[in-house]
Amino acid sequence: MTSRRDFLERSALSALGLSLPLTVAAEPGLSGPLPRSFLDIHRSPDAIFADTPAGIQRLVKGPAGSWTGGNLAVSAVAGPDSVRVALSAVSGGSVTRIHLRWRGAIPGTPLILGDAWERGYGDLEWRGWVPDRVMPWYFAIHDGAFTHGYGVR
Repeated sequence: MTSRRDFLERSALSALGLSLPLTVAAEPGLSGPLPRSFLDIHRSPDAIFADTPAGIQRLVKGPAGSWTGGNLAVSAVAGPDSVRVALSAVSGGSVTRIHLRWRGAIPGTPLILGDAWERGYGDLEWRGWVPDRVMPWYFAIHDGAFTHGYGVR
C-alpha cells in the first residue's frame, strides 16, 4: 500500500511532469504517444453546464471558446498548458457551480483517487469509476501501469 508521503512525492513529480512538453514527460523507455488512459484536458471542454436557481442549464458552444445560455456566458480558451475559464452572468443571473466535461475513453477498470473538496480526511481513497462522483479541485487516475493527475491551478 502506498503511504501518504509516497503519494505526495509522486504527485509532486507528476505535477512537474505535467508542466513539461509531452515528449519530455513520457516515462523512460516508453516509446510513442502517451498511454491511452491519459485524457488531455488542455483543450476546450466538450460540454459546459451551469447550476442556477432555476436548475441545471446546458450552455451552447460558440466560436473561439465561448459558451452561452440564457443570461450566462462562459469562455474556455485553451492555452499551451491550461484552459482559462471565465464566467459572466448578466441581468441578475446567479450561478452556484459550473461543470466542465471532456469526452474520452479510459480503458480497463481504473482506480480514481479523490476526496471531498481538497481535504485529505477520512474520505480520501482510491475507488472504482462512479460516473456521478464529483471531482472538485483535483484527482488522480491509476490504470494499473500509469497514474495521471488532474486539477485546478
